[in-house]
Amino acid sequence: MSAPGVIAVTGLGTFIGRRLVERLLARSPHLRIVGLDQRRPFRLDGRVRFHRIDLTEPTADWRIAEILERERVEAVVHAAFRNEPTSDVEMDHEIETIGSLHVMHACSAAKVKRLVVSSSTMLYGPRPDNPNFLSEAHPLL
Repeated sequence: MSAPGVIAVTGLGTFIGRRLVERLLARSPHLRIVGLDQRRPFRLDGRVRFHRIDLTEPTADWRIAEILERERVEAVVHAAFRNEPTSDVEMDHEIETIGSLHVMHACSAAKVKRLVVSSSTMLYGPRPDNPNFLSEAHPLL
């Protein structure tokens, strides 16, 4: 499979989303990025087409699917996750679980061939018995 020409990135305004887009554009000058986030980032490269999406909205999946089809997206990187723990457990669930389901459903509906989902060690929770480095075999929360 050849390298995609159009990649969508959710969480465009997050640290990971911004850095990923910078590196992708630096490596592939002909690549086009479709950025999805709640707020438009302050600085945006001309090769990035921004779409305002709230992953917690009930209609987010079909709205994303429409964008993916219209923009002819070949791959999606899902990076719309919290950067640090919060006390709003309900919103965390909406963004990270329901939002991820919306992205996956949209990719399926739009027949996107590649989906990359970023993650972090926050899934494992802060436990006193955690080793310094966690493997994927370590139990989740």
